[in-house]
This record gives sequence, C-alpha cells and structure tokens, in this order.
Amino acid sequence: MDLDESESNRTSGKVPIGRSAYDTLEEVIDRIGMNPVHLRILLIAACGGLFNVIEQYNIGYAAPLLVEQWDLSARSVAWLSSATFLAMAVGSVVSGIYADRLGREPLFIVNILIYSVGALIAAFAPNYEVLLLVRVIVGIGLGGEMALGYTLVAEFIPRRQRAASSATMSLMHGGVGIWAASLLAAVILGPVAAVLGHPEYAWRILLGVMVFPAILALIARRSMPETPRFLLRAHRIDELNLTLTALMQKRIRLGAGDDVTVFVEPGTRPEDDPAARLRDLFHPKLLRKNLIASVLATTLFAGVASLTVYVPTVLVDLGYEASSAAAISTLITFGGLLGGVIGIVVGHRLPRRFVLATCALTSAIALAVLVAHQTTLLVVVLGFATALALQVFSGSFWGYLPELYPTRVRALGVAFATTVGLVVGASLGPLLAGTLLDTFGSTTMFTALAAVMLVMPTAAVFGPETHRRALSED
Repeated sequence: MDLDESESNRTSGKVPIGRSAYDTLEEVIDRIGMNPVHLRILLIAACGGLFNVIEQYNIGYAAPLLVEQWDLSARSVAWLSSATFLAMAVGSVVSGIYADRLGREPLFIVNILIYSVGALIAAFAPNYEVLLLVRVIVGIGLGGEMALGYTLVAEFIPRRQRAASSATMSLMHGGVGIWAASLLAAVILGPVAAVLGHPEYAWRILLGVMVFPAILALIARRSMPETPRFLLRAHRIDELNLTLTALMQKRIRLGAGDDVTVFVEPGTRPEDDPAARLRDLFHPKLLRKNLIASVLATTLFAGVASLTVYVPTVLVDLGYEASSAAAISTLITFGGLLGGVIGIVVGHRLPRRFVLATCALTSAIALAVLVAHQTTLLVVVLGFATALALQVFSGSFWGYLPELYPTRVRALGVAFATTVGLVVGASLGPLLAGTLLDTFGSTTMFTALAAVMLVMPTAAVFGPETHRRALSED
C-alpha cells in the first residue's frame, strides 16, 4: 500500500512478494547489497571467533608453568582441555536453543561476556580445582559463540557474498587465530615474564588478558542489530523495517524522526511454527540434512585435530628432535593460512558440494601417499597440501552449515552439528588416532585418516546444493 508522509513518517520500498515472507526478505537483503555496515558486522563476528580460538589454545601454552607450579600430572593438564571442549558442546546446544527463541544478537554478546569473565576469574585461580571449574564456565561461552557467529553472518550477508564471508570467518578461526594464540603466548611467557621478574605469574597474565574480548561485547551491543530473519520470524516487523532501512542507508541505527522504508508490510507473518526444540532436528524433513551436517563436522574436526596433534610425533619417529619437529609442523600449518585465503575466493565462485568433495578427496589422496611413503619431504609437502585443502574445506563448510537449516532452528542446527563434531571428532578422533599410532604405527594411522577423509565427499554429495541460493526454510 502507498503511504504518505503523514502516516507514521514512512516511505514505501517493497519488493514483489515471492512464495513466502522469507523469500521477500531475501530479495530485500540482496537488493541492499554488501556495504560497510555488513563489513562491520562481519568484523565483529570474526573477532569473536578469533578470541575464541586464542582462549581455546592458551591453556595449552600455560600448561608447562602449571605443571611446575602446582605439580600437576599430564592427565590433570589434559582434563583442563577436555573439560573446556565438553563444556563447549553443552554451551553450543544451550545457546542454539535460546538463540532461536530470544535472538542471535543477545546470545552472541552473553557468550562473549561469559568466556571473558571466566578468563579473568581463571587468572586468580588459587588452585587446580578452581581453575578446572572456571575452564568449564569458559567452555560454555566458547561453545555458544562458536555456533552463533556463523549464524549471524549467514542471516545478515547477501547471498552472493555469504560464502566468502563465512570463509573469512573460518580463516580468522583456523588460520589467524592459531598464530595469534602462539604469538600472544610467546610475548607474555617470554619478554613480559622477564620484565616482571616473576615467571610464575606469567600464566595468570596469559589467561587473564582474555578479559579484553568483553570490550568487543560492548562494541557489538552498540554496533550489531538483531538479524533480519530472526526479526521476521519473531513478527517484529517494525524493528525489521528499521533495521533494513538503516542497512540501506549504510547506518547501524536510525535517528529519531528519520524516515522508515516499508520493506515488509506491517502484519506480515511467516507461517507460524513452534519454538525450536532439539527433537525438531530429527523430523523427517530435517533428518538427512542434520545427519550430513553432523558427519561433515565430525570428520573435519577429527582430521584437523588428529593431524595437528600427531604430525610432530611422526616427525620425531623419522629422527628429528622435538624442537625441530615443532618447527617443521609450524611450516606445515602455513598451508592452513594459504587455504583460508583460497577458501574466500572459491567459496564465492564455486558450488559448495564441489568444493567440499574436491578438498576432501585431495586430503584423502595426500594421506594415502603417506601410507606408502613417509619421507621428511613427503610429510612436509603432503602435510602442507592437506592443511591447505582442509582449510578450504572448512571455509565452505561453515558457509554451508547454516544454509542447511530453516530460520526457526538454524542456530540450534548449527550448534548441534558443531557439538557432535566437538565431542566425537575433536575429542575422540585424536584419542583413536593416537591409539592406532601407538599400537600399529603411523602407516595405520594415516590409513584410518585417509578413510575418514573419504567419508566427507560421500556425505557432501548427498547434501543439497546451496551456492547463491536463498536460505532454506524447508
């Protein structure tokens, strides 16, 4: 309908109605296009993921000092990491449920605050038991943020830039995040500890410095509106039109009295559906997608975690000192950085299933060669190639994952697949790989990992293609 200026100070900017209100919204988002506000939202979400990875890894860098100061066993140190990952699984699912009910933006902020405050408490932990408990709190925040960041980006970004944006997030996590964690640890445990003259305090500074992401939460509170798709599903149409108008004008928020473009008619309602429930993911309409998402997450996490943990051990078995093996492993991880950059390009240009299948097959072939020949040169070259392929895979995977689920269960679906990947892939994968390495040797371990890589393209082939298509509501 046409509205004059006297009616709520609004102007009309509607687009033709598609088969659903979500289709109409997708057309509006695509018509507005990518602009600096989208980039700001992407940067906030990517920084949340960057700090997430640093928080995951810094306990490992602090471990030697903890062992020395508190006389801890290796098993006790391992529990600090395991407790974090298990808590991440819980936090991911809980946040997914409530993000589909209360909104993406508030839960994203809450989770950053949880792990930031947890980091500050960890810095003052008087003993191992308190630190273990605090790492559980930190893990809950990390798991929630990990799942929500990609959902936020998927629902804000126009479809043509969605894959490249998700790949950028993946690069910040898997590439830049790991390097930032090691750099931060090197600075604090080295020069900073030397200046302080009390090395026993260095691990406390390393853990406590991660309170600074709380500043990101404050920035997000001022700079990140709720996602348009959630607003539509929540029937908050006035707020939806305010958000879309601000995006069109390249602003975060409108001022009082500013004209509001009516992109979606007041009273427009998507088909009513109940609040997100975990059992909805096992409905026949979603079961296949959820199974594919969980298999892809599990195999990806298992492959990355196992290779990261055990490639240095394989190099030691080839005759290298531990320090030299660590240096060579660092060289191999440059493949992940390069893969992250390539992933941004291919994610934007190529179909999701093609990228996922190609990268998985490349990894499987590289590992199969290592089954037959394990020279230093091959371990470095093929390890580099595998790290590159898996990071390209990761970039497309994190774009693909939220595209598989409808809005009403999108955050929960992403969280569930992530949780399965964390528990089965990231936790049990390295354990099983280590058992094979200890019992049968590296040849058997590489054979098993190659077999895991072959599961990935099989799963991808059975999934729907989502490249440059509207977000699914089926």
